[in-house]
Amino acid sequence: MVMTRNDEIIYFNKAFMRLTGYEFDELQNKKMNELIIKSKLKAEPLSEKILRREATMRKANGSVFDSEIIITEIQYMDEKSKFLIIRDITEQKTILKTLQATIENTKSLDGLIPICASCKKIRDDDKESRPWVSPEEYIHERLPNVDFTHSVCPDCVKELYPELWERKYGKQSGSGNQ
Repeated sequence: MVMTRNDEIIYFNKAFMRLTGYEFDELQNKKMNELIIKSKLKAEPLSEKILRREATMRKANGSVFDSEIIITEIQYMDEKSKFLIIRDITEQKTILKTLQATIENTKSLDGLIPICASCKKIRDDDKESRPWVSPEEYIHERLPNVDFTHSVCPDCVKELYPELWERKYGKQSGSGNQ
């Protein structure tokens, strides 16, 4: 929580000190515009007297964070002041960007995917130099959080390693595919 008058900080709590990394005496009489690097959007009304805005703010160590600022005007000691509730939304912004990128990437998985009938490589029209890629590469580029593990199915074991298949599966079923 922060209270300002004419942009000068006149009150703040310990949570604001922890959030920004400033000491008590560093924040006294500091101007809010010294902490706010850039306001990301015009203040939007939440109600008749309460506004919300997002801003990038600077910490004492020089690092920055994305913040949400809830603002309301109050009377304090017979003067107009602003009461601010500030919270760090950096993690939420990162999650949102990741989700948006995932949505954008999965759009390219909609519809028809051109795949070679023989080797099963996928034509990737985004790649001019090497347009045919493995399914793993194609999917991993569009869904970077998806990883593949590899194994060999019983049909391929039977074709590639018949003696291994016979030891593992042949005794169970006398006839073929599992």
